[in-house]
Amino acid sequence: MAVASRWLLAFINSFDEVTMSIFVTSPSTVTLPVRMYMYATESIDPLMAAVSALMVALTACAMVLLDRVYGLDRVLVGKK
Repeated sequence: MAVASRWLLAFINSFDEVTMSIFVTSPSTVTLPVRMYMYATESIDPLMAAVSALMVALTACAMVLLDRVYGLDRVLVGKK
């Protein structure tokens, strides 16, 4: 379970990498962290909190579904 929680925290932390997303992508591509940063600088709105909560909820649901269907040990570690 520790591996799954580390994976989950790394996934959530990757949305914090706005600076890296700005420098790595092409000018025509707008990633989610960049779009969220642009929206946050332009307006004060609870939409950002809603998007963040939705991303955390979707990730948690995906982890629970993987655990119920396959078992996280088998998916993440490769046990048969």
